Amino acid sequence: MVTPSAAAAAALSGVAVDDLHGGAGLDGDACDAGNPLSTEQIDDPYRRGIIAVHDAEIAAELDWLRSMLGVENESVTE
Repeated sequence: MVTPSAAAAAALSGVAVDDLHGGAGLDGDACDAGNPLSTEQIDDPYRRGIIAVHDAEIAAELDWLRSMLGVENESVTE
């Protein structure tokens, strides 16, 4: 079985190699009328839930991709 290099696999999947090694920004930024909001500024529980689910999905995808590529790194969820 041929395993692609981390750089090749990341290029194919659209994930930056920096994200694989350093973790993506999962701060839950949102936008309200063009103004960026941090998670702490959002008081709507539905919007906070959508952000939390999104962040967990991205973290799980990056963890899975790291495991497939054999990239050693701490989980972005830790």
